[in-house]
Amino acid sequence: MRMLYGAVHLFLYFVFAHPAGAAAPQVLPPALKVADAIEQSQKFMLEKNRQKALQVLNQSLEGLPQKSRSRARLLESVQQLSSTFFTDKGQRLFEAAQSSVFENPEVGMARYREALALEDNNLLVLMALAHAQLAKQDCSGALQTLGLARQLTAHLQEPQLLEMQAYICAGNYEMFRERFKQLSVVDKNLEYFAQYLSALDLIQQKMWQRAHGLLIRVTELRPDFPEAYSALHKVQRELGERENVFGENYLKLCKAVTVRERKLYSLEPRLCVHTKEVANELEAKD
Repeated sequence: MRMLYGAVHLFLYFVFAHPAGAAAPQVLPPALKVADAIEQSQKFMLEKNRQKALQVLNQSLEGLPQKSRSRARLLESVQQLSSTFFTDKGQRLFEAAQSSVFENPEVGMARYREALALEDNNLLVLMALAHAQLAKQDCSGALQTLGLARQLTAHLQEPQLLEMQAYICAGNYEMFRERFKQLSVVDKNLEYFAQYLSALDLIQQKMWQRAHGLLIRVTELRPDFPEAYSALHKVQRELGERENVFGENYLKLCKAVTVRERKLYSLEPRLCVHTKEVANELEAKD
């Protein structure tokens, strides 16, 4: 009797929930949806269509909770597929650009562009090109390059932060603030840089005390990030304080900076460019 009642109840549910002629919706479990999205995106990558591959993943990311496993899996795929090289020649050009860009920026950037022509807007190459453009203070060029990165995906935080850096470079603080508001929960490894950029915005607004507090927080998160001390040195002068400790720390860190630090802090393309200026200010105080 119970089995009959259960069968009737199930029958009535489908009659009223799905009238004649209406197809019952197929709801896939979230994990299966993620697996299907990743599989579909990989098929597009085999066709060397990065745009469509990432479009599938981007659509699947919409609406997912920030800390969900499904989101983490999809973001991992976005990171991987956005930076995969399709050709050996493209990868060799990218590596050659990396080797030459510090000594000869123009040659390096030309090689990055050659690589992009072969690599369907590889995010790794776009980021490297934008980094080189910002190092040369080509703010509009960097924004154009990072616009291509945003078209690929708006879900990775490093490109978002570099784009915000480019808006600061261009003096467009309104767009910087708009992008900053859109920034989701910041990865703990990138929190220092988000706060550093926010401090630069406060400095531009002459909000010295708030900038000072935020920059102190940055030095607590990353004690060996030179630019926080350069900014603190500037804030300290504006506040009329005479101590030289921040400027001295900046010069000390920059003197010891290696390729490792430049890679670690690659989101700041102009790392340690103010050493001469800070050194002259410290000498003038003495």
